[in-house]
Amino acid sequence: MDGNWVVKELRSPAGGPIPAGGRVLQGIGAGADWLRAHSEVGKAYKPGTKVLGRDGKPVTTPTLSAVAGGTPALVRAGEVWLNPAANGMSQYSCVPADLGPGEKCRSNNTLLQRHARTLAGVTASGELLLVTIDGRDPALSVGTTLPEAARVMQWLGATDAVGLGSGGDTTLIANDTLYNRPVDDWGGTLRERAVSNAVVVIKKP
Repeated sequence: MDGNWVVKELRSPAGGPIPAGGRVLQGIGAGADWLRAHSEVGKAYKPGTKVLGRDGKPVTTPTLSAVAGGTPALVRAGEVWLNPAANGMSQYSCVPADLGPGEKCRSNNTLLQRHARTLAGVTASGELLLVTIDGRDPALSVGTTLPEAARVMQWLGATDAVGLGSGGDTTLIANDTLYNRPVDDWGGTLRERAVSNAVVVIKKP
């Protein structure tokens, strides 16, 4: 899409450069089918969404200019505070009986395994913290568990913090220079993983 949300191209397969001044919408699975059915080259399509609070009412404030999500919570009011269960990250994951012969449960090590981490937080003074922790390379760093990541953010002074990504997604680039060592898999080589989103910080003109 161009800067006015006019559809310029429908890509199949997905992927490719983002045009200067343009936008990209990406759908996966049924979402991709829905986007394709509701998009037409040459016509404008502007997506919309509602952000609802726990009470089901829209979240509105004159200071709200952007919203980003992460999982799980790590620090609240300066204290380590994790809410993995609320984000579907329980210590056990089960396959219901109707999807197989009997309910099958297995331990979910997402919380306690060490991986590379991408973290975000804010300090009491309003300073934004964007943190990457390398992992999957015993010679350099094995990464952190999520409780350890929470303590790192607390140590850095975050009053509130959240996880953004982990594993091979964790990549830090500043001024076109790769500053960390992203590794897709244990024992793998230094390699950036292809991802569809990023947190980008730029100077105001």
